[in-house]
Amino acid sequence: MGNLNRHVVFGVLLLLLLAMLLPCSGAVNPKEFRIGYQKAANTLVLLKAQGTLEQRLRPLGIEVTWSEFTAGPQLLEGLNVGSIDFGYVGEVPPIFALAADIINTSIDRSMKLC
Repeated sequence: MGNLNRHVVFGVLLLLLLAMLLPCSGAVNPKEFRIGYQKAANTLVLLKAQGTLEQRLRPLGIEVTWSEFTAGPQLLEGLNVGSIDFGYVGEVPPIFALAADIINTSIDRSMKLC
């Protein structure tokens, strides 16, 4: 399996795990998974272009909605105000967001099983 395919598979598995946890998180609409992305060469752009995530979540009754953001800080603000459920940013924007108290936790610390 090529390196690119591994990244796509890993991204799909990660997003499926998050989608399964959405009903536990008190989401407004657990049947909708709102993803924020940037126009960069990352796994989310590939998943959106290929439609893989939509195909995998459709049988579960979950609709995927994509929102494009111009940069990481704007994407983090989207997470903060609740307009998206998931997004990927680089290493620096979360540091500034934490310092400005825009976000107070990272995904690895906020995931809890029901």
